[in-house]
Amino acid sequence: MMALMTKRVSIAEARNHFTELVRAAEGGAVVEVQRRGKVAVIVVSAQRYDRLTAARPSFAEALASFLEGRDRRHALRQKDLAGLRDRSPGRPVRR
Repeated sequence: MMALMTKRVSIAEARNHFTELVRAAEGGAVVEVQRRGKVAVIVVSAQRYDRLTAARPSFAEALASFLEGRDRRHALRQKDLAGLRDRSPGRPVRR
């Protein structure tokens, strides 16, 4: 993915150079239009907008999709982890 280029312009500048700002957004730039020094709106390409607003699966759906087709014989089991924990008392702590 290419680096995110952000342009910041005032509303007056956006009004005077709207076509150039649209071309910049189509080219991958993010254009912040500011009013009194604070961002009022952000102009992005339709492609980026679609990607940002696309429906996303829930965590459970994404996990199920990830696990689908995986070889479960190699999944870690609790007994596989039993000998990995260090049972020593640890270092002394001063209070």
